[in-house]
Amino acid sequence: MTKKVLIATDGSKLASKGVKQGLEIAKKLGVPAIIMTATEDWAIGDMARDAENYIPNSIEMFEKAAAETADAILTKAEKEAKKQGVKCERLHVKDRHPAEAILETVDKKKADLVVMASHGLRGVKKLLLGSVTSEVLGHSKVPVLVVR
Repeated sequence: MTKKVLIATDGSKLASKGVKQGLEIAKKLGVPAIIMTATEDWAIGDMARDAENYIPNSIEMFEKAAAETADAILTKAEKEAKKQGVKCERLHVKDRHPAEAILETVDKKKADLVVMASHGLRGVKKLLLGSVTSEVLGHSKVPVLVVR
């Protein structure tokens, strides 16, 4: 029996469909949801470019932009949760590959269902499934609902 739903989102249009679907499931089951997003660590190439161009505080600028983006994504999802009457927890996992963040959060928060989109912001080039979705499907110990 599902007791907690983990909904992963990157803020893309398709991921928003996943959020809505995940919240509908949580509502029907009468269980809370964890809405999460992840931001990867700063790419070494970007660090080198900024150092080469003498851009001060580039790490702080990156972290601030990542936090602001994550907050906007989670705020939008939280509004949808309130609209549907679903109790939810917001979670931003920093400096982690999204699939790793999702799988670790499942264990840490004891979620027993993952809901996510078939593709995210980077998955448009994939034919069947995005790379993050494929990785989660391949390694998850709990059921994963993929929203197309």
